[in-house]
Amino acid sequence: MYFAKTGDKFLIDSIYNTGTDTVFYPNINLRVNDTVRSYVTIHDFFAYDDGSAEFGAGINQLDGRIAYQFITENDQFINRVEFYFPNISRNQAGSPMEVHILKDLKNEQESFLGMITGAIQHEGINKYVSYNFLPPVHVADTFYIGFRNLADDGLWTAIGLDKNSNTGSKIFYSVDGSWIQNVDIEGSLMIRPHFGEGIVSGIETNLKNIDVYPNPSSGKVNIRGEFNNIFVLDITGRPIEYSSTKYGQDVQLSFAIKNNSLIFIVLEKDGQNLVKKILLSY
Repeated sequence: MYFAKTGDKFLIDSIYNTGTDTVFYPNINLRVNDTVRSYVTIHDFFAYDDGSAEFGAGINQLDGRIAYQFITENDQFINRVEFYFPNISRNQAGSPMEVHILKDLKNEQESFLGMITGAIQHEGINKYVSYNFLPPVHVADTFYIGFRNLADDGLWTAIGLDKNSNTGSKIFYSVDGSWIQNVDIEGSLMIRPHFGEGIVSGIETNLKNIDVYPNPSSGKVNIRGEFNNIFVLDITGRPIEYSSTKYGQDVQLSFAIKNNSLIFIVLEKDGQNLVKKILLSY
Protein backbone atom coordinates (compact mmCIF):
# COMPACT_ATOMS: atom_id res chain seq x y z
CA MET A 1 0.00 0.00 0.00
CA TYR A 2 1.22 3.50 -0.78
CA PHE A 3 0.26 6.65 1.12
CA ALA A 4 0.90 10.30 0.22
CA LYS A 5 2.48 12.36 3.00
CA THR A 6 1.66 16.01 3.61
CA GLY A 7 4.37 18.59 3.01
CA ASP A 8 5.81 20.92 0.40
CA LYS A 9 6.86 18.00 -1.82
CA PHE A 10 4.87 15.09 -3.13
CA LEU A 11 6.31 12.21 -1.08
CA ILE A 12 5.18 8.63 -1.08
CA ASP A 13 5.85 6.12 1.67
CA SER A 14 5.51 2.42 1.26
CA ILE A 15 3.64 0.69 4.05
CA TYR A 16 4.07 -3.03 4.15
CA ASN A 17 1.10 -5.09 5.12
CA THR A 18 2.03 -6.70 8.38
CA GLY A 19 -1.46 -7.85 9.16
CA THR A 20 -2.32 -4.64 11.00
CA ASP A 21 -4.91 -2.05 10.04
CA THR A 22 -3.26 0.40 7.65
CA VAL A 23 -6.21 2.84 7.53
CA PHE A 24 -4.60 4.92 10.27
CA TYR A 25 -1.29 6.55 9.46
CA PRO A 26 0.25 8.46 12.38
CA ASN A 27 2.15 10.97 10.23
CA ILE A 28 -0.95 12.28 8.47
CA ASN A 29 -3.89 14.12 10.03
CA LEU A 30 -6.78 12.93 7.88
CA ARG A 31 -9.05 15.57 9.41
CA VAL A 32 -7.21 18.42 7.72
CA ASN A 33 -9.24 19.98 4.88
CA ASP A 34 -12.23 17.69 5.43
CA THR A 35 -14.60 20.59 6.20
CA VAL A 36 -15.74 23.61 4.20
CA ARG A 37 -16.97 26.59 6.21
CA SER A 38 -18.83 29.65 5.04
CA TYR A 39 -19.44 32.68 7.26
CA VAL A 40 -22.40 34.99 6.65
CA THR A 41 -22.94 38.19 8.61
CA ILE A 42 -26.61 38.77 9.45
CA HIS A 43 -27.60 42.44 9.34
CA ASP A 44 -30.77 44.25 10.33
CA PHE A 45 -31.06 46.10 7.03
CA PHE A 46 -32.10 45.42 3.44
CA ALA A 47 -29.45 46.40 0.88
CA TYR A 48 -29.02 45.88 -2.85
CA ASP A 49 -25.71 47.76 -2.89
CA ASP A 50 -22.26 46.67 -1.68
CA GLY A 51 -21.56 49.85 0.29
CA SER A 52 -19.36 51.55 -2.30
CA ALA A 53 -20.54 54.14 -4.83
CA GLU A 54 -19.09 54.35 -8.33
CA PHE A 55 -21.57 56.98 -9.54
CA GLY A 56 -24.56 58.98 -8.39
CA ALA A 57 -28.17 58.98 -9.57
CA GLY A 58 -30.90 61.39 -8.65
CA ILE A 59 -33.32 64.04 -9.76
CA ASN A 60 -32.84 67.70 -10.65
CA GLN A 61 -36.33 69.13 -10.33
CA LEU A 62 -38.11 70.73 -7.40
CA ASP A 63 -40.71 68.32 -6.02
CA GLY A 64 -39.23 65.49 -8.06
CA ARG A 65 -39.48 62.09 -6.39
CA ILE A 66 -37.70 58.76 -6.47
CA ALA A 67 -39.10 55.46 -5.16
CA TYR A 68 -37.06 52.29 -4.61
CA GLN A 69 -38.86 48.95 -4.42
CA PHE A 70 -38.20 46.33 -1.73
CA ILE A 71 -39.92 43.02 -1.05
CA THR A 72 -39.94 41.28 2.34
CA GLU A 73 -41.26 37.79 3.02
CA ASN A 74 -42.36 38.63 6.59
CA ASP A 75 -44.01 41.53 8.38
CA GLN A 76 -41.35 44.00 9.48
CA PHE A 77 -40.97 47.34 11.26
CA ILE A 78 -38.74 50.00 9.74
CA ASN A 79 -37.12 52.12 12.43
CA ARG A 80 -34.76 54.07 10.18
CA VAL A 81 -33.68 54.49 6.57
CA GLU A 82 -30.09 55.07 5.51
CA PHE A 83 -28.98 57.08 2.47
CA TYR A 84 -25.59 57.84 1.03
CA PHE A 85 -25.54 61.30 -0.57
CA PRO A 86 -22.25 61.85 -2.46
CA ASN A 87 -20.86 65.29 -3.20
CA ILE A 88 -20.32 64.75 -6.92
CA SER A 89 -20.93 68.10 -8.60
CA ARG A 90 -21.68 70.21 -5.52
CA ASN A 91 -21.99 70.15 -1.75
CA GLN A 92 -25.52 68.80 -1.22
CA ALA A 93 -25.45 69.05 2.57
CA GLY A 94 -28.28 71.12 3.99
CA SER A 95 -30.64 70.79 1.02
CA PRO A 96 -34.21 70.07 2.21
CA MET A 97 -35.77 66.70 1.42
CA GLU A 98 -38.41 64.21 2.52
CA VAL A 99 -38.14 60.49 3.14
CA HIS A 100 -41.27 58.44 2.43
CA ILE A 101 -42.25 54.85 3.12
CA LEU A 102 -44.91 53.76 0.63
CA LYS A 103 -46.95 50.58 0.31
CA ASP A 104 -47.66 51.26 -3.40
CA LEU A 105 -47.29 53.94 -6.07
CA LYS A 106 -50.96 54.88 -6.46
CA ASN A 107 -50.39 58.39 -5.05
CA GLU A 108 -53.31 57.97 -2.68
CA GLN A 109 -53.37 58.94 0.99
CA GLU A 110 -53.39 55.26 1.93
CA SER A 111 -50.16 54.76 -0.03
CA PHE A 112 -48.13 56.69 2.56
CA LEU A 113 -47.07 54.58 5.53
CA GLY A 114 -44.56 57.05 6.94
CA MET A 115 -42.92 60.37 6.12
CA ILE A 116 -40.27 62.57 7.71
CA THR A 117 -38.83 65.91 6.59
CA GLY A 118 -35.14 66.59 6.95
CA ALA A 119 -32.02 67.79 5.21
CA ILE A 120 -29.40 66.03 3.13
CA GLN A 121 -26.28 65.22 5.13
CA HIS A 122 -22.84 64.21 3.90
CA GLU A 123 -20.58 62.51 6.45
CA GLY A 124 -17.81 61.39 4.08
CA ILE A 125 -17.14 59.03 1.20
CA ASN A 126 -19.48 56.00 1.34
CA LYS A 127 -20.75 57.07 4.77
CA TYR A 128 -24.47 56.47 5.26
CA VAL A 129 -26.75 58.90 7.07
CA SER A 130 -29.75 57.66 9.09
CA TYR A 131 -33.26 59.13 9.11
CA ASN A 132 -35.23 57.73 12.04
CA PHE A 133 -38.92 56.83 12.15
CA LEU A 134 -40.69 57.02 15.50
CA PRO A 135 -42.95 55.20 15.87
CA PRO A 136 -41.53 52.50 13.59
CA VAL A 137 -43.42 51.85 10.36
CA HIS A 138 -44.94 48.44 9.68
CA VAL A 139 -44.38 47.00 6.18
CA ALA A 140 -45.33 43.73 4.55
CA ASP A 141 -44.65 42.17 1.15
CA THR A 142 -43.83 44.95 -1.36
CA PHE A 143 -42.97 48.45 -0.15
CA TYR A 144 -41.04 51.46 -1.42
CA ILE A 145 -38.56 53.86 0.12
CA GLY A 146 -39.24 57.27 -1.36
CA PHE A 147 -37.17 60.44 -1.65
CA ARG A 148 -38.60 63.87 -2.49
CA ASN A 149 -36.38 66.74 -3.58
CA LEU A 150 -37.39 70.00 -1.87
CA ALA A 151 -34.38 72.04 -3.02
CA ASP A 152 -35.54 75.15 -4.89
CA ASP A 153 -32.23 75.78 -6.66
CA GLY A 154 -33.04 73.35 -9.47
CA LEU A 155 -29.71 71.57 -9.07
CA TRP A 156 -29.17 67.85 -9.28
CA THR A 157 -29.71 65.95 -6.03
CA ALA A 158 -27.75 62.69 -6.16
CA ILE A 159 -27.92 59.40 -4.27
CA GLY A 160 -24.96 57.01 -4.34
CA LEU A 161 -25.12 54.41 -7.13
CA ASP A 162 -23.37 51.04 -6.89
CA LYS A 163 -22.53 49.75 -10.38
CA ASN A 164 -21.52 46.25 -9.21
CA SER A 165 -25.14 45.10 -8.96
CA ASN A 166 -28.10 46.10 -11.08
CA THR A 167 -31.54 46.68 -9.57
CA GLY A 168 -32.42 49.49 -11.95
CA SER A 169 -35.84 47.97 -12.63
CA LYS A 170 -36.77 48.63 -8.99
CA ILE A 171 -36.18 52.38 -9.35
CA PHE A 172 -39.16 54.64 -10.15
CA TYR A 173 -39.29 58.42 -10.56
CA SER A 174 -41.95 61.11 -10.77
CA VAL A 175 -41.80 64.76 -11.85
CA ASP A 176 -45.47 65.41 -12.66
CA GLY A 177 -47.38 63.17 -10.23
CA SER A 178 -47.22 59.95 -12.26
CA TRP A 179 -44.63 57.25 -11.62
CA ILE A 180 -42.33 55.97 -14.37
CA GLN A 181 -40.20 52.85 -14.09
CA ASN A 182 -36.51 53.48 -14.74
CA VAL A 183 -35.05 51.99 -17.92
CA ASP A 184 -31.95 54.18 -18.32
CA ILE A 185 -29.87 53.78 -15.17
CA GLU A 186 -28.11 50.52 -14.37
CA GLY A 187 -26.97 49.95 -10.81
CA SER A 188 -28.28 49.92 -7.25
CA LEU A 189 -29.17 52.98 -5.21
CA MET A 190 -27.48 53.25 -1.83
CA ILE A 191 -30.71 53.30 0.18
CA ARG A 192 -31.11 50.87 3.07
CA PRO A 193 -34.21 50.34 5.24
CA HIS A 194 -33.38 49.05 8.72
CA PHE A 195 -35.72 46.61 10.45
CA GLY A 196 -36.43 45.80 14.07
CA GLU A 197 -38.35 42.97 15.71
CA GLY A 198 -39.50 43.15 19.32
CA ILE A 199 -36.95 45.73 20.41
CA VAL A 200 -37.01 48.04 17.43
CA SER A 201 -34.05 50.16 18.43
CA GLY A 202 -31.71 50.65 21.34
CA ILE A 203 -30.70 48.23 24.06
CA GLU A 204 -33.15 45.61 25.21
CA THR A 205 -32.32 45.80 28.93
CA ASN A 206 -34.08 49.15 29.43
CA LEU A 207 -37.46 47.74 28.36
CA LYS A 208 -37.32 44.03 29.10
CA ASN A 209 -39.25 44.33 32.39
CA ILE A 210 -42.43 45.64 30.76
CA ASP A 211 -45.46 43.34 30.70
CA VAL A 212 -48.34 43.78 28.24
CA TYR A 213 -51.39 41.58 28.86
CA PRO A 214 -53.77 39.89 28.16
CA ASN A 215 -53.10 38.60 24.66
CA PRO A 216 -55.50 37.91 22.97
CA SER A 217 -57.56 40.79 24.33
CA SER A 218 -61.29 41.52 24.27
CA GLY A 219 -60.66 45.26 23.91
CA LYS A 220 -58.63 46.24 26.99
CA VAL A 221 -54.87 45.81 27.47
CA ASN A 222 -52.86 46.36 30.65
CA ILE A 223 -49.27 47.61 30.63
CA ARG A 224 -47.01 47.24 33.68
CA GLY A 225 -43.55 48.82 33.71
CA GLU A 226 -41.76 52.10 33.09
CA PHE A 227 -42.05 53.88 29.74
CA ASN A 228 -42.45 57.41 28.41
CA ASN A 229 -44.74 57.21 25.37
CA ILE A 230 -47.31 54.87 23.83
CA PHE A 231 -48.14 54.45 20.15
CA VAL A 232 -50.85 52.07 18.92
CA LEU A 233 -50.80 51.06 15.24
CA ASP A 234 -52.90 48.89 12.99
CA ILE A 235 -51.38 46.31 10.65
CA THR A 236 -50.77 48.97 7.98
CA GLY A 237 -48.80 51.14 10.42
CA ARG A 238 -51.51 53.76 10.90
CA PRO A 239 -52.37 55.12 14.38
CA ILE A 240 -55.33 53.67 16.28
CA GLU A 241 -57.36 55.84 18.64
CA TYR A 242 -57.26 54.72 22.27
CA SER A 243 -57.90 55.93 25.82
CA SER A 244 -55.77 55.17 28.87
CA THR A 245 -56.56 54.81 32.58
CA LYS A 246 -54.14 54.38 35.47
CA TYR A 247 -54.83 51.42 37.81
CA GLY A 248 -52.16 51.11 40.51
CA GLN A 249 -48.98 49.97 38.77
CA ASP A 250 -50.80 49.34 35.50
CA VAL A 251 -51.94 51.51 32.63
CA GLN A 252 -55.04 50.14 30.93
CA LEU A 253 -55.69 50.90 27.26
CA SER A 254 -59.11 50.79 25.62
CA PHE A 255 -59.34 50.92 21.83
CA ALA A 256 -61.80 52.63 19.53
CA ILE A 257 -61.52 49.77 17.03
CA LYS A 258 -64.21 47.15 17.72
CA ASN A 259 -63.52 44.40 15.19
CA ASN A 260 -61.22 41.40 15.41
CA SER A 261 -57.80 42.54 14.29
CA LEU A 262 -54.06 42.51 14.94
CA ILE A 263 -52.62 45.68 16.47
CA PHE A 264 -49.14 46.80 17.54
CA ILE A 265 -48.42 48.61 20.79
CA VAL A 266 -45.15 50.56 20.66
CA LEU A 267 -43.68 51.63 24.02
CA GLU A 268 -40.89 54.22 24.01
CA LYS A 269 -38.34 55.01 26.70
CA ASP A 270 -35.12 57.01 26.33
CA GLY A 271 -35.12 56.66 22.56
CA GLN A 272 -35.68 52.89 22.67
CA ASN A 273 -38.81 51.11 21.50
CA LEU A 274 -40.57 47.89 22.42
CA VAL A 275 -43.21 46.51 20.04
CA LYS A 276 -45.90 44.09 21.21
CA LYS A 277 -48.32 42.37 18.84
CA ILE A 278 -51.81 42.10 20.34
CA LEU A 279 -54.73 40.18 18.87
CA LEU A 280 -58.08 41.87 19.48
CA SER A 281 -60.80 39.23 19.68
CA TYR A 282 -64.33 40.40 20.46
